[in-house]
Amino acid sequence: MKDHVTLAKQWLEKLLKHYPGFSPWEQFLVEAILLNKAALILTNLGYMGSFSASLGAMIQQRMTLVLSVVEKNQWSRIQGMHKLRGVDGDQWKRHITGADAAAYVLTSLANRENARIFLPSIYEDAKDGIDLFWLEHPFRIAVSVKCVRGSEIQAWHATQEMTETSRIDMERLLKGLRHIQMFPGVDVEPVVVHVGNINGGSVSTGNFNINWAEELLTQIHAQRRRGLLSLVRE
Repeated sequence: MKDHVTLAKQWLEKLLKHYPGFSPWEQFLVEAILLNKAALILTNLGYMGSFSASLGAMIQQRMTLVLSVVEKNQWSRIQGMHKLRGVDGDQWKRHITGADAAAYVLTSLANRENARIFLPSIYEDAKDGIDLFWLEHPFRIAVSVKCVRGSEIQAWHATQEMTETSRIDMERLLKGLRHIQMFPGVDVEPVVVHVGNINGGSVSTGNFNINWAEELLTQIHAQRRRGLLSLVRE
């Protein structure tokens, strides 16, 4: 997978060196479009195979960054790019949906005064189900984000009672955390976040509980005091 990512980055650099002057978010958007087109070509040629996960993660990470900074009224314009010539429309819409949920969580956490947010490596994203790393003293948290049908935002840590879907997501995250390299030798708390979307539009229009992150940290602190918190140590 690392070879695939390196190859894709080199290909993008070669293409984009002839088009200087993009802002960072514009470049991420152009890269996402190019990667989508490349994935469609590889699929049609029967060569996609193991490229699928790495290219998909590269596209979604770029779209997450784009959607975290653009104005809300740009969402429909970006979503409408599934109609561009050579773009795999179905894949584009799926990546937009996932990236929109991740961007909502990213911006929510980034607005916290003492929080620092990082994107994982492509390998950690594609193989381990990690969408974000959230550092807020005293916790180091790996976050898995999924867009689901619904009208709420829900977050779980490892010791809470979960839905069937969130339990499956948590099991994948716990398995993946055994392989991460970002925090060697330290405890990492796994968190699963489900972002509801009932109309297929931008999740930024949802009427969500804006205190979800603070409530989650309060629960984690309470569980730690009670000695129930099961942290993952690499």
